[in-house]
Amino acid sequence: MFFLVTIVKSLIIQPHLLGPKLEGHIREKLIESVEGSCSGEYGFIINVIKIMSWDEGYVKDMSGDVLFKVKYQAVVFRPFKGEVIDGIVSKIENNGIYLNIGPLDAYISKSHMPSDHEYNQQSNSYHTTDTPIKSDSQVRFRIIGVRTEQSKIIAIGTIKDDYLGVFAQSYKLIQIFEQVTFSA
Repeated sequence: MFFLVTIVKSLIIQPHLLGPKLEGHIREKLIESVEGSCSGEYGFIINVIKIMSWDEGYVKDMSGDVLFKVKYQAVVFRPFKGEVIDGIVSKIENNGIYLNIGPLDAYISKSHMPSDHEYNQQSNSYHTTDTPIKSDSQVRFRIIGVRTEQSKIIAIGTIKDDYLGVFAQSYKLIQIFEQVTFSA
């Protein structure tokens, strides 16, 4: 899910930024251009940890801009097949549910839900003998497929396995714990 990776990126620095504060300008430009972006190879780039090195730079003809190859470490978020992850339901349809997991979007089709999950059009939710799946519910699911695009990653999931599906909201858990008495 979260990884520390080393990445190399080309950055263009304008001539007026060259000088004693070059390292700060490179760091600022790097953070501005990569943090919050999605790379098909690495996933979502969450945070630049440190700049490891950069080359001497190449002065571009005509503009005077300098092209640097910067090597840096970053924390990335990349989902993988088989991973169990928690998401929040953002949209419900009769053929499945859509979830948000930070920058990641996921979809669970009706065919990847247990057979006792029935869509209720009036309440726009999936009902079971337990807790219903409705908008803003927290759902634990297993990723069965990942599609990577240039600027986006989409996961396909299932809740058919044990210990997957809707789980109690934190405030509900607090209420349950308040009712339980522990004896020593």
